[in-house]
Amino acid sequence: MLATQTETAMYMKLNLGAQRQGAVSRSDAVARFRDVQFGEIVDCWVSAWNPTGTVLFLERLERNTAIPEPPKDFTTGKFGRRRGRRP
Repeated sequence: MLATQTETAMYMKLNLGAQRQGAVSRSDAVARFRDVQFGEIVDCWVSAWNPTGTVLFLERLERNTAIPEPPKDFTTGKFGRRRGRRP
């Protein structure tokens, strides 16, 4: 649900608990949300998140939007990184 909006970003209230917030901050993503009114519910998908997982960066889910498939191995790349143990 759209909670607040600035000139450069939109912030969504998510149904994932009070500790997580949705943000739309890329200019082309914000353009796809321009017709959304305050309090309106919109279908979205998570394109990225901050290191602590409290901010989820969202893209609008539309009929022509292709959601990228995540890799089968989440231990490398931008989707995650396994931390080695130090002796």
